[in-house]
Amino acid sequence: MNAPLWFHDLGVRVFPTVNKVPAVPKGTSWKDYRCSRAEAGRLREYGVPLGLLAVVDTDALDVEAWVAAHVPDSPFRATTGRGRHRYYRLVGDAPHFIHRDGHTVEFRHRGQYVVGPGSVRPDGVVYTADAWSWNVHDIPFFPVHDYGFDDGSCGRFSTAGTGEPYAFPDVVRAGRRHDELFRLLRSCKGKGWDRDDTRQLVTLANENRCDPPLAEDRTFEQWFSRQWNKPDRPFEADPFAVNLEAF
Repeated sequence: MNAPLWFHDLGVRVFPTVNKVPAVPKGTSWKDYRCSRAEAGRLREYGVPLGLLAVVDTDALDVEAWVAAHVPDSPFRATTGRGRHRYYRLVGDAPHFIHRDGHTVEFRHRGQYVVGPGSVRPDGVVYTADAWSWNVHDIPFFPVHDYGFDDGSCGRFSTAGTGEPYAFPDVVRAGRRHDELFRLLRSCKGKGWDRDDTRQLVTLANENRCDPPLAEDRTFEQWFSRQWNKPDRPFEADPFAVNLEAF
């Protein structure tokens, strides 16, 4: 099965990626990029925009074990570099994280993407789909309204759109690191901090509040640069007052 073609024929606009980063023409967003069917069939590594489909994304052995035991199953599963992707159909909106039994699990959907099955990254990681029918009607709908996304076991989380100041959580588990570090970075930038001071704080938050931290290497620097260089936009939560010694 040529998975990129399968998505393309389903009406999902796949796009090229390199090591999980969109590789679309400069000035073009992955959200707008459209490739031809022939181009889709030649993709070696590609992204899958979500919306019609959603993905429960695990990235650690304990999280994968919990998801296998507690999240409704799907026949469309793929092994990734760090865990598993489980695909679902989705109607309406849903939280982007499952907070249960002390775990934080990413539930990726509208406005996000994942690297698709069959992709081969330059670092050698292969995304491998389990054998299944490749019939979209066999993919179950995620039971959004019947599923408890948060049992309160994961501590406090940042607020947005509530009028309350944003505060970085005391502990951030693996599934939520990118989201919380992104909020911290954008809060500091919105308050007028320069790049070096912002990077210092984000690094401290990563090292002292993330469990486990994102690797402090070239990948982290690339992530920080991408987020810093994104066009400014209003940030719903007020930037919080930072005490560097708190980290």
